[in-house]
Amino acid sequence: MRKLKTTIVVTMLIIAIFCIRYSIVVRFSISSPTIYTETTISDPEVINGVVSGTYTDTHTVDNVFQNITEAEQLSYQYPVQNENFTSDASGWTYGENDPSGVASGSWSSTGGRTDPGCYYMVHDDTAATANPTSEQWINYSFTITSVPDSAKVYAGYRIVCDDDTDYHVEIRLILPNGSEYALHVSSTYTDVVDTGWIYVSVDASDYFDQTGTYTLKLYAQTKAAPLNAKKPTNEVYWDDAGVELAYVAGYIFDVRYYFQTSADPDYVVELNVTVYGFTSGEYVHVAIYNFSTSSWTDLGNITTTVNTWTNFTTENPTDNVNSTGHMIVKFYTSTDQAGADKLSIDYLAINLEEVIADTPPSVSDVDVTDTSNVSVSTIDPYTEYFVYANISDEQGITDLANVTFILWATSVSETSPDNKTNHYTFVWNSSGWFEVGPDAAGQSHIVVADCYNASALPGKFRLAFKLAGSALAGQWNVTVIAYDADAGVGYGQAYDPSPPSVSVYLSISIIDGSGNFGTISPGSYADAAENPIQFNVTANVFFNISVFGNSSVPVVDGWITVSTNNVFGDADDITLSTSSVVIYTNQPPGEGVIFDTYLRCNVPLGAKPKDYVCAYYVQISEA
Repeated sequence: MRKLKTTIVVTMLIIAIFCIRYSIVVRFSISSPTIYTETTISDPEVINGVVSGTYTDTHTVDNVFQNITEAEQLSYQYPVQNENFTSDASGWTYGENDPSGVASGSWSSTGGRTDPGCYYMVHDDTAATANPTSEQWINYSFTITSVPDSAKVYAGYRIVCDDDTDYHVEIRLILPNGSEYALHVSSTYTDVVDTGWIYVSVDASDYFDQTGTYTLKLYAQTKAAPLNAKKPTNEVYWDDAGVELAYVAGYIFDVRYYFQTSADPDYVVELNVTVYGFTSGEYVHVAIYNFSTSSWTDLGNITTTVNTWTNFTTENPTDNVNSTGHMIVKFYTSTDQAGADKLSIDYLAINLEEVIADTPPSVSDVDVTDTSNVSVSTIDPYTEYFVYANISDEQGITDLANVTFILWATSVSETSPDNKTNHYTFVWNSSGWFEVGPDAAGQSHIVVADCYNASALPGKFRLAFKLAGSALAGQWNVTVIAYDADAGVGYGQAYDPSPPSVSVYLSISIIDGSGNFGTISPGSYADAAENPIQFNVTANVFFNISVFGNSSVPVVDGWITVSTNNVFGDADDITLSTSSVVIYTNQPPGEGVIFDTYLRCNVPLGAKPKDYVCAYYVQISEA
């Protein structure tokens, strides 16, 4: 019996370069408009004026009103020009009653209340038995030409004493007629103390009842210390001292209403403010907040004195709705002296029209990687790889019809039919992952368990695939296409900027592992009982098949004839030897292709009877 053996020859590498391409087909599909009617969400913010009734009174037309009435508008004057002693004590005049010469006062660049500068007074008793007293003050004078409607006086001070003493400070006001009043008197301190900063604001409206020159006076007094005192040092720091005069400038209201919508701000195409109400006579201005410019946009005026509908339309509605759906409408009047005008609101709403344009998906970052997520430049047949892509669609994942992955050899086009040799198509849709071709029935080139898709957009998709052994060696391209659910909208597409090449793959195996010629008499021949001896070939390049034998007697002495058909004695016959001889030349790529060979053994006369065994080798190589 003669036994046959097999061999397999494998891969070489081909590398090529491919350039990046992107594509997107853009069409717009306009949906039917959605109308939103939004009423106020809370009582208004009152900047000025008086509001009566509740905001829910504006939600229905029922002759129940929320009323906005004008209130006094005040203007303010601050006659003390150097309240903070920031850089000096200009405008202030220091005075003292100091028989013993122990008191002094000056501007200080440190120790202030809200900034470093302040005014500093000190009573420093250096004689242990003198027990001196002192009075200290600083004055600021100013003139008013009209009596204010209200006024207040304010100042900050900090007292520090280091021994038993009798010490206090006062905030005083001297009127134009010479009268002097203590508006605030501090506690009297008789022991060691540091009060920290104390800030005082006093209603002084009753004292500003005449025109002329007033004087703000900051006063400190040290009385005779107790007998057990030694040498007390009393200090006071003054800061932030001034006067506020308030005058009625007229009557006004400024009231802001807040609204909320679920409409998408980017798709609001029209915004109307609707008011059902009336005024007492004065024009009421209506404005809406522009979030893009952080300013108010005037819409017009309410002028009617009877309950009437008034509508206002904005020019750039997307500017009036912020990213969270927030909107603000303001009603206000101009300053006048006529008295308290009123706006009565029976119904108030904002009407929005939203039109969403369906835009196509987009695809980016297409990349082929190995299963460790490392980008690759070459791929091997029968080996698993991934294709990644990022997909985005403003309308969300439900707006995707499918995501299609296409891999093809550069020898054909992107739109060529699917074929194991040069073109593969895979798809994801709401039902899952599928191989469209070349094996739609068997799904043999997709690894569904390793594929995944994003649950929301933007998000990442991953195809897991294996090419057939016959997938052509050389450069391939990869693209991913995301189709919109509305075919009229279009699709987004992107290409792998550095697509991989496919490495050379050659595989051959003998289907029947042995051949038996039986018993042959010298001078006779016999054919192998297993004829044809078949080879199973998978290759992704053009290839040759050759055969040879080992150094056994039947091979060395030329007993074995190999034929590619079942007719011996024609041109395709070869004598098996230890040298490789090609029997199939320049065969095209294919997967699981079967090749036949037929073996015949011719035993010469004189051959020594015995059992002979020889080896029959087959090999494949790139053509």
